[in-house]
Amino acid sequence: MDMQRHDSGDDPAGWSLTDSLTGLYTRSGFHERVRQQLANIERDNRMVLLLMVRLNNLQEISDKFGPGEGSAVLQEIAGLLNNAFRNSDLISRIDENLFLVFGQQRSTAGDGILAARFQHRLESNVAAKKKPYDFVVSMTEAKWDPQVDKEIINFLAEMEQRLV
Repeated sequence: MDMQRHDSGDDPAGWSLTDSLTGLYTRSGFHERVRQQLANIERDNRMVLLLMVRLNNLQEISDKFGPGEGSAVLQEIAGLLNNAFRNSDLISRIDENLFLVFGQQRSTAGDGILAARFQHRLESNVAAKKKPYDFVVSMTEAKWDPQVDKEIINFLAEMEQRLV
């Protein structure tokens, strides 16, 4: 499994754009990449599908099985996300146990498609690997139209509030 989806490195201000544990974009890396792509998204009149995934029982896993297992779980979730989505989709770890997928599309179809794709990968993984714990995740999916909706930062904050 290739965990180095994105080139690692630092931006000029010293903020890491990629997470050293998972190889995914960090919150600052995500915002930088969206900023770079926004003009193309608006020009091509694309919609953006966003999937937010929270691993709810990360602390419990780390407490019971050790921090190394907690780190392994984060890497496993990152791998599942990498395998579930296109290389052109932005996948980020934006908080300790919070992941975000940013996928562009030309049509307005797609309600629930990202969540269903990840759920299928997660269930297949759980069935294949007999672990002494389950992955307890919350997910929310939304469409973001940069020409209509509010700033992405505010939109993401509202999405995060919907996670149970």
